[in-house]
Amino acid sequence: MAAPIRSKRLNVLTARPATSLVVLAVITAALVSLLVLLGYLVLPGVAADAPPPLFLGIALISVAGFGGLLSLCAAGRVAQRLRIAEDRLSLALSSAQIGIWDLDLKTGEATLVGEFFDKFRRKQTNTMPIAEWTAIVHEEDRDGSQAVLQTAINEKGLYVDEYRVVRPTDGAARWFAAHGRVVCDRFGTAVRLSGVNYDITERKSFEEHLQLTMRELSHRSKNLLAVVQSMARQTARQSTSVAEFEERFSARIQALARAHDLLVKQDWRGVPLLELIEVQVEPFADMDIRIDAEGPSLSLNPSAAQHIALALHELANNAAKYGALSNRDGSVEIRWSVDPVGTSPRRLHMTWQELGGPPVAVPERRGFGTFVIEKMVAAGLNGAAALTFDPAGVRWTLDVPAELQA
Repeated sequence: MAAPIRSKRLNVLTARPATSLVVLAVITAALVSLLVLLGYLVLPGVAADAPPPLFLGIALISVAGFGGLLSLCAAGRVAQRLRIAEDRLSLALSSAQIGIWDLDLKTGEATLVGEFFDKFRRKQTNTMPIAEWTAIVHEEDRDGSQAVLQTAINEKGLYVDEYRVVRPTDGAARWFAAHGRVVCDRFGTAVRLSGVNYDITERKSFEEHLQLTMRELSHRSKNLLAVVQSMARQTARQSTSVAEFEERFSARIQALARAHDLLVKQDWRGVPLLELIEVQVEPFADMDIRIDAEGPSLSLNPSAAQHIALALHELANNAAKYGALSNRDGSVEIRWSVDPVGTSPRRLHMTWQELGGPPVAVPERRGFGTFVIEKMVAAGLNGAAALTFDPAGVRWTLDVPAELQA
């Protein structure tokens, strides 16, 4: 938690000892004068014997003293209100991280107000030459910033700019927003430029991240559409009816959607391989009973996750229809490993082995599922895949670069 901001101002009497002494002296003089005047008026003998000038002098002293007291009291109240206003302004500027500046266009000196500027000025003074400020503007933004400033002065209008400033204390670059207005004298000559600065580094970082995300989303969408288009074309070729096409194509789209759900869950940073296996195989078999998945903890990048998800779906679907998951006793072993660090080239190895299913026969024709398992995944991941129809059970192996890890 940030330390609380405390006001440095004190009460008018405690903050200004000299002022308090003057006030007390004036009060004493005024009281004495009033007492003398009252005595003069109440005692007729004294009034008769006293010369008029003395009476007038006492009266004037009394009035002047009382008037001075009122003036001092009024001045004190005004000063106190000004100090309170300054405290409020300082608190507001510090809380909002805003700095106020006023540039004298004749002298080139800028007056800086607020703690905002403390980390950006070499000397802890309230003024800074414009040349010194320009020197800490990032070199890539300096010329453009100067051009915007000069345009505002020439047009005698608003000044709006965004640029980076290099912090002298540690060399870090921060994004600043600047908003100001040119002030002219009665002859129409620009004499001052006043405005504010505030830090927009976080906003700029978010904007850059958003732009990168949009570019990445566009790239991934194109890749996804290409995969869907290929799936639709190949599924149509292998289907004998519209109903069969709809069933097969919908199942494959759902497999792809499950992979995307995992990617969204992980903010597109990668998908844990074990989770990917679970979401693709669980619709066809109980993971705790019939699926034995084992390997080191690793995550796949989005492209690898999408391709391997499709392969796992096709393998599980075929196993549920014709292989080890089509009876009550069959099971599937899934293993994966990564070559040790230092191995060149370092590879990711994955195996799908079916056990306890009905005898396996080599299919007479190979459909889109086989194409995905053998060709599509290997080509998309720059690796190699092999599908073996062993009588004891179908076996699939995948060998791809280890760089596919997220």
